[in-house]
Amino acid sequence: MIHSLLDTDLYKFTMGQVFFKKYRDIDAAYSFICRNKDVNLSFLKQQIEEEVIRLSKLKMSKDELDYLKSLVFFEDDYLNYLKEFKLNSNNVDIRIENEQLHIRVEGKMVDVSPWEIYLLSTINELYFKKTNSNLDFSLGRARLQEKIELIKNQDKNFKFMEFGTRRRFSQEWQEEVTKTLKEKVPEYLIGTSNVLLAKKLGIKPVGTLAHEYLQSFQSLAPELEHFQKTALQTWQDVYKNKLLIALTDVITTDAFLIDFDEQLSHDFQGLRHDSGDPIVFGEKVLAHYTKHTIDAKNKTLVFSDGLDFIKSFKIFNHFKEQTNMVFGIGTNLTNDLGPKSLNIVIKMVSCNKMAVAKISDEPSKAICEDPDFLKKLKTMFGVNQ
Repeated sequence: MIHSLLDTDLYKFTMGQVFFKKYRDIDAAYSFICRNKDVNLSFLKQQIEEEVIRLSKLKMSKDELDYLKSLVFFEDDYLNYLKEFKLNSNNVDIRIENEQLHIRVEGKMVDVSPWEIYLLSTINELYFKKTNSNLDFSLGRARLQEKIELIKNQDKNFKFMEFGTRRRFSQEWQEEVTKTLKEKVPEYLIGTSNVLLAKKLGIKPVGTLAHEYLQSFQSLAPELEHFQKTALQTWQDVYKNKLLIALTDVITTDAFLIDFDEQLSHDFQGLRHDSGDPIVFGEKVLAHYTKHTIDAKNKTLVFSDGLDFIKSFKIFNHFKEQTNMVFGIGTNLTNDLGPKSLNIVIKMVSCNKMAVAKISDEPSKAICEDPDFLKKLKTMFGVNQ
């Protein structure tokens, strides 16, 4: 299923470089969650275990390392680490509890963080092979063509990225979709989060940081109250003026903007939305830029929360005179063939032996294993969810 360690999202490597350089010996734990209440994945346990063993045998080839080096922002010490890197199956605990599939990944943060995308895409593909083994792709191709026609009728300034690795129907289908988009609407498609597809198809790989990066600083920052500021400053220390798109909703966007001070607001290229009302988010960010006398037309807002093209066009038309935008579209591209898609995640739940949390702008997305720590965060940041 996965035959290359590049078959993952770029931000796993960009975050990995920071973890490697700054926090090489820090431990972390990640937990699997299936949000589909009507789906029981326990029947996949044995096959997932077999895939985990197979994944642990993969290594980077010279050609793959040369490609990562060509991206400019990866440094030699991290590339040398990747040269010897192998996933360790002993870091992954798969079991059945209360008749449900449970997966926990624990170990050194830099070593275990990559498991997230490999596991999620593997579970998706195993599930759909089991439940839809004879699926005719004609409906998916027809739906993709409809999307392409919609895109062609849009303003030429509308831009989007393929973000569908973790919830794809299969690797084969993701590649077909991305290749078709490159051929049919190259002026609208600006990249893919999947590093392997970027390499194979000659498309820009895109991505910066995810929730886990900010979550980790809840234990790593000297002051919990300003952990997000510390996280962003640490990112800048590694990447200087590159890859400066920040995610806003690990606590809430309101809490994020308090730490996103005038200097950071000027320095960072833009912000990414991943939960809550996108229009409300955009208005808050534009007001924030105005407060700091920053021209939002020089910034970029990235929207990536469960989008399809109709939703994306609505957001684009609302803000197109005020700022730059890019849309990350995932499941609607890589798993829109008829069967209901899975809503599965693997999230960091501890770092440096301490609980961490994701609260989000959408209450149903909140994740934390320590109720006391969650309460402390909500009190500290004035969250009333």
